[in-house]
Amino acid sequence: MSDFFEAGRLYQHPDEGVFLVAYVGTAPEPFEYHSETLGVAFGWRRGLSPNGVVEGLGSYTTPDFHGWEPIDNPSAEPSGCRWCGVEEREHMQRWKSSVGWHQWAAPTDEQRKARMLARRGE
Repeated sequence: MSDFFEAGRLYQHPDEGVFLVAYVGTAPEPFEYHSETLGVAFGWRRGLSPNGVVEGLGSYTTPDFHGWEPIDNPSAEPSGCRWCGVEEREHMQRWKSSVGWHQWAAPTDEQRKARMLARRGE
């Protein structure tokens, strides 16, 4: 898990919303079960509140990376490439270390939404 999450990056999950990771590793001393928390991602989450409004949901921790997808370029145009965020008309072939050489690929609906929210500062 600690190889998946990186501090300072944004991630999205279809059910959990958007997660800004601030720290990855063992929980600091004050946390319960400190010695058992190796590989936990700590940060802040934004998503749908119980009343259906997108808002900040406060601090968040997770040891589980399943379902989370990195948002490589949150300031990218919402319709930018799924892998690197570059617009289709400017893309051609690009290199991204996580996927290698690639052609433009349509972003997922979740990526579009996360990019729009990130550009609005939400």
